[in-house]
Amino acid sequence: IRQGGVEDEVLRLNFVTENRKESRIEGEKSNDDLYHQRVKKNECCICSSTTSGFMRHYVVPSAFRTLFPRRFKSHLSHDILLVCSGCHVDVQRETGIRITRLCKEGIEREERRRRGRGEDVEEEWVMDERKFKARNSAVALLKYKDKMPQSKVSMHEENVKEYAEVDVLDDEVLDEIKDLEYRERNPKFKSGPEVVVGEIIHSERKLEDFVKYWRRFFLEIAQPKHLPVGWSVDSKVTMDGKVND
Repeated sequence: IRQGGVEDEVLRLNFVTENRKESRIEGEKSNDDLYHQRVKKNECCICSSTTSGFMRHYVVPSAFRTLFPRRFKSHLSHDILLVCSGCHVDVQRETGIRITRLCKEGIEREERRRRGRGEDVEEEWVMDERKFKARNSAVALLKYKDKMPQSKVSMHEENVKEYAEVDVLDDEVLDEIKDLEYRERNPKFKSGPEVVVGEIIHSERKLEDFVKYWRRFFLEIAQPKHLPVGWSVDSKVTMDGKVND
């Protein structure tokens, strides 16, 4: 370029400087890339405290997440956030209330479905009648044998011997039988979380919506101001980011 009769050489750069390149690449990264590549700060994501003891908060409660298909468990790190002990107490209290509500509503729906099919509502615990009878007889013999008529003593002894499959009773057998656990968990019973997840487990889209529901819930109750860079309600919920209907 000629200026005032003097030729000045001007160089045009045909490459992008490293700083500009990093800036452009940063802008092109997805939230997931930013979240996983940025160094996380040791601070509460809610109040920014750096001095209080830290706790891991699971955005999607483990009561539900442990029942998810493996693909949805593998991306769990995105939904584990660092919170201080004070904020953790508050968030866990609200989370517990919401879990209870969702489970209660789920169990009510399950009971309506079963009644609609003409099925009995399953109880969580069922009683083993043989164990119950033997246990009661063993307790009666240990505590009240001297005060019972012989007919009652004989009846209780037969109950215990029949269950224990012995011909002679002694205190060792009675002590063992009196501690029998006569209640057993009903294998047909579904807990609240099992009912809730069971309603959505066959639809990956519904599972994705459920994960995002809990992310929005966390934002609503905690109103965090210091979330890690890239954390988002709409971040993918599986490692490959693919969710089938």
